[in-house]
Amino acid sequence: MLNKINYIRFIIVQCLFLLLCNAAYSQQHYTPAQLGLSLKFGSINRSLLDNKTIIVDYLNNDKTEDVVKLDRATGMLNYYVNEGNGYLSHVKSLQVGRAESISLMVENVYTKNIIVNYGVGNKVMVITNRELNQSQRENGKTYGAPFISSSTGEFNFNEVYQSEGYQFFWNCAAGDIDNDGKNEVIFAGWRDTIQSHNYINIYVYESAPNNTYVLDWDTVYVEATNPNATGAGLFTISDLDNDGNKEFSFITLFSIKFYECYGPGNYKFFSTNILLNFADGVDVTFDKLEADVNHDGRKELILDVLVPDAQSNNTRIFVCTFANKSSSSFNFNIKRINFQGLAGDLDAGDINGDGRDEIIMGGAGFPNDELYYFDSTATGNLWWGNGGAGYELKIIYTGRAMGAAYSIARDLNGDGKKEWLCSAIGQGFGGFAVIRNIQDSMYQVEYYDTTLYNALGAYIEKTDYYNNQYVFYPRARVFVPEFHYHGYLHIYKYSGNFLFERIYDKDFYPQIGIIGIMNILDADNDNKLNIVQLKYVNSFLLNTYYISDLENEFLIGINNNQIPISFKLYQNYPNPFNPKTNIKYQLPNSSFVKLEVYDVLGRSVRILVNQKQTADTYEVEFDGLNFSSGVYFYRIETESFFETGKMLLIK
Repeated sequence: MLNKINYIRFIIVQCLFLLLCNAAYSQQHYTPAQLGLSLKFGSINRSLLDNKTIIVDYLNNDKTEDVVKLDRATGMLNYYVNEGNGYLSHVKSLQVGRAESISLMVENVYTKNIIVNYGVGNKVMVITNRELNQSQRENGKTYGAPFISSSTGEFNFNEVYQSEGYQFFWNCAAGDIDNDGKNEVIFAGWRDTIQSHNYINIYVYESAPNNTYVLDWDTVYVEATNPNATGAGLFTISDLDNDGNKEFSFITLFSIKFYECYGPGNYKFFSTNILLNFADGVDVTFDKLEADVNHDGRKELILDVLVPDAQSNNTRIFVCTFANKSSSSFNFNIKRINFQGLAGDLDAGDINGDGRDEIIMGGAGFPNDELYYFDSTATGNLWWGNGGAGYELKIIYTGRAMGAAYSIARDLNGDGKKEWLCSAIGQGFGGFAVIRNIQDSMYQVEYYDTTLYNALGAYIEKTDYYNNQYVFYPRARVFVPEFHYHGYLHIYKYSGNFLFERIYDKDFYPQIGIIGIMNILDADNDNKLNIVQLKYVNSFLLNTYYISDLENEFLIGINNNQIPISFKLYQNYPNPFNPKTNIKYQLPNSSFVKLEVYDVLGRSVRILVNQKQTADTYEVEFDGLNFSSGVYFYRIETESFFETGKMLLIK
């Protein structure tokens, strides 16, 4: 009986203790004095610290000093975020038991860990900055998601193909460039270890059954006018001249070149009037994209070119609109935008809802809380300073160190205004963020996951199927002292209301050191998603690069039972066609829809849909039996969305 009474007393005491702890931790804001500290302008007085309190030195990368305190009475490690206004917020507690003291261990410039010392047999516990920031709360919102180490049943990527090794090539492009229904991979490099800088080998490999590739075409490109020029990849499969024949572009040291495809293994070379050596110094092209920034139904070629000098890095952005083509050259109308800084990545989209596309820029990868974009003000034509060609530089202050190494603009909720999705790179963390325009020039961080530490080169890409939206986020982590790179792949799934959930994490080491720029497609048409990308394995003696094909073991398809979450117009299928093809589109809400077909002169030749429709995915057939061979355009218009596609009729 006495033991039972003592047990009940013990339970009551424990419950009271937990209630007191919860009451204490429910307080959101603390003054420095309550924690035995003092601070000024976000910096903490270090003279008041003891071995149970440490400054974690911007652990959450917001440019203010945060605090971790050990409460020996409760065995809790408490994390306080510095709000920068004279207060600290308790955001997380970890149970560490009967610890004696804590200290800070700096693994490298990116990673700072907390060491919990127990004093018995030199026992210690390591708390990583990633662990401390998981499910972190700031200003009443929870940022971050639990780390998941296994597939959810939607994705499980494994390497199914690796090419032979090549020297020095930047990336690859994948898609059906010759319109034969099979996908190709295009890249450039040297097969030998002796790199001759006056030529590059260009290869086109075609996908074959059983996850294999066969050489479809190759050539040697010689830069005769510049024997010291180094060829680079940065390929893009496109049809900029809208003639039904796709081309791929590539970059040499001073200019852009094209090869246009006229069928399997049939390519013709074209030069361009896009010259990159407008200033002294060595030009380095960081990014190249295509976007219809003026909404005329044709995409422009946009280049991001860095010209380093002794004082600063000067980035030039070229907006190139196709003008005409001769027998040997593609000619463009070229506008230039200047940026006094380093823009490592580009995308374009209407992020402020003004009906014109803005150009958003990725940063240099170092931690800062600023995102830069060029607003299409349609005024001015300055070629110096920040701006030009009708674009004005603007800055978004996020309050969190993002770096925005890579950026994409996507309309998540179908309101016609795109959100800014970026990879967030800072000191000791890497993650993913979503920034939304509220009104005018006001922006808000809607989602922020910083639980991916040591993100290096975190390129992001987006794909849609099952009427859901996914963001693919590869990164690399270097392990010392061997300096081994581990290539990671993370996948985020859009869950609505501008929020994402990370559903997939995988470490591909030792097969892949760094996952490169990705091409996401069903490469071999087996209804399984592929990531075709450049990789290199861990070696500092020779930079040997490979084309790697990662295939998802799960089938992909369309689930028509789900209501779409955004407007979308799909590429017609088949394309080219004779004489019939199907055009698919999706509506996230009820809307009046007009789907119309035009010829190359812009004349309407057939109205396929002209009525109000409910939210769903639709597919209509276009019969070209009575039409002549050539290029046609199909355009969808609703109250808040319009888009144009291109198709080729061959008889």
